[in-house]
Amino acid sequence: MPELYEFQKQAVEFLLEKRSSLLGDDMGLGKTPQAVVLDIERRRNQPNVVAKPKTLVVTYLGIIQSWVTHYHEWAPHLRVYQINNKNRKPFLDAIRNDDADVYICHWQSIRIIQD
Repeated sequence: MPELYEFQKQAVEFLLEKRSSLLGDDMGLGKTPQAVVLDIERRRNQPNVVAKPKTLVVTYLGIIQSWVTHYHEWAPHLRVYQINNKNRKPFLDAIRNDDADVYICHWQSIRIIQD
């Protein structure tokens, strides 16, 4: 798990109290570590939930792999599935079949998920 700066820890603690959240800090402030830690903590705080929690990360196409890498490093127990321009059908199948814990897609792909 990454070591967070104090302002990041405060943000995670604040967001833990919210039902849903949107993290929109400036570039370079560590949104990815904050979001992954937030996801891990939310899952840890709900161990007896009947339905497995799902996470949707919507990001820029160019940094999808960075998100995948961070999840694999910090939360290797979570099943992560990503979409890119070449795997639309497998991504949609993964959603329909409940094959992952975390789905990572890019802004432009949101319009194709509505099939």
